[in-house]
Amino acid sequence: MFISFSNTTPCIYNILANQVYKPFHAYLFSVGKALKKYFCHFSKKKNPNAALYKFLNFIFLFEAVKSGKIAMPKDEKSWKAELTEEPYQVLRKRGEEPAFTGKYWDNKEKGIYKCAGCGQRLFSSKEKFDSGTGWPSFTEAIPGAVEFHQDNSFFMKRTEAICSKCKGHLGHIFPDGPKEKGGKRFCINSCSLDFKLLGSRKK
Repeated sequence: MFISFSNTTPCIYNILANQVYKPFHAYLFSVGKALKKYFCHFSKKKNPNAALYKFLNFIFLFEAVKSGKIAMPKDEKSWKAELTEEPYQVLRKRGEEPAFTGKYWDNKEKGIYKCAGCGQRLFSSKEKFDSGTGWPSFTEAIPGAVEFHQDNSFFMKRTEAICSKCKGHLGHIFPDGPKEKGGKRFCINSCSLDFKLLGSRKK
């Protein structure tokens, strides 16, 4: 590890330095070292490296947020300004689009389905199938892209599927999918998705 910290004190720098910005270690350390005396002059801590650690933590956190590696939570006002009405009602208010009205329920093109809120990759067209329900249906999600929560609304017990990055509501998951592919059916709202055609340069 680039800089050693206490085993009992987790630090955001340790995570970012090793997983996100490792190529920039030498450069940032040289900058931090040059400013070390200045920051330590104002530091009241006994550890002479405390101010340097704090400085580097701030640099890595700022750059990670700026590049999208770490997402800063948005308030409802920001979401409403960013999304159009229907995606906002589904993603942020847990609404549901009417069956057979979404733009992707019958889409047969090959590509990747992404979250309409944050752009995270959620589903591959390889896992899409015609469930006859009028909503885009998938047998599985991209690993780690979808989280699950119990949903007891409307006097029903269902499992809600949400984007693991922005926590936007996507739809629900049911145990009535194709048995040969695990038996799961991700029933997803079209307006919670964006589609990237295979081979497209669109991000």
